[in-house]
Amino acid sequence: METRLLPICLLFLALLPAFSRSALAGSAPEAPDPASRELQIPSPPLSPAAMYFRLGVSLSDEKRHREAIQAFGEAVRLKPGFVDAHVRLGIEYYRLGRYREAADSYRQALAIAPELVSLYNKLGTAYIMLGDYPSATDIFIQALRRDPDNPAMHFNLGIVHFLRGDKAAAEREYGILKNLDREYAERLFDLIYP
Repeated sequence: METRLLPICLLFLALLPAFSRSALAGSAPEAPDPASRELQIPSPPLSPAAMYFRLGVSLSDEKRHREAIQAFGEAVRLKPGFVDAHVRLGIEYYRLGRYREAADSYRQALAIAPELVSLYNKLGTAYIMLGDYPSATDIFIQALRRDPDNPAMHFNLGIVHFLRGDKAAAEREYGILKNLDREYAERLFDLIYP
């Protein structure tokens, strides 16, 4: 009986606030200054989808990508409109070279939040990795309709044009980039003219 109570007691002590532990140890906690008292509003409990999302982030940080995919997948299953979970699921798939699944996750995120231009970049890059240059071109053009001065989109569109063998179109993107972002322009130039 006593051995079963020990883990419960340890758990209870771990959950007690510091002032309660000092009271149990025989010393009285310092009295708080009434002028510095703030209203303590408890945080709402996390939804199951949010808990799986946090687990996925932790697993991803530990480079446990397959397990992170499972956690993010569960978050999406529980809350289909959870954009961040779709995006993180896509990132994990991408890291494992599963570009088709990554593209699917990014497409789902875009369907929920089409205003997030960064999602177009992620989806377009997945299409590039799949060798689907027409889809990548379409996605980058859609992004540029939303954000015409986005240097990353012009750079990636230039790469796609180059990969498709359309050097003139890649050079047009280089010309645009010279006015937007010198670093991107130089990188694209180095690709076009090795």
